[in-house]
Amino acid sequence: MSQNGRECEDVIEAALAMGAAIEVYQPVLVGNAMLLRELAKRLGSGEGAAAVVRSTPGRPGRVGAKSAEEVLEEARFRFRVVLVAACMADGMSRKEIANNMGFSRQVVDRYVRAAPGPK
Repeated sequence: MSQNGRECEDVIEAALAMGAAIEVYQPVLVGNAMLLRELAKRLGSGEGAAAVVRSTPGRPGRVGAKSAEEVLEEARFRFRVVLVAACMADGMSRKEIANNMGFSRQVVDRYVRAAPGPK
């Protein structure tokens, strides 16, 4: 285990927050998928695009999706920031983090800049 307990605590907290955000976002995605299948079915049966759009409750779905999507994106970003910080505190180089996490070096640098404390 890392000797950098605070960094690991931050990663645990961020991982749990991201998991919770995924759980909130998942039903929004399922609902949107159902709307899209219905839209495709109606268009496929010959109904006009204007009629389908006018009668589809898109606006409330978009608002819910945007809010859930923003929460998920913020949680994902925070998770990555604290994970990169913990890895660096544990001795990994930026290049090694990029290679192991599948990010570009520039993305790792972005996460490092976003992390609180010394860079």
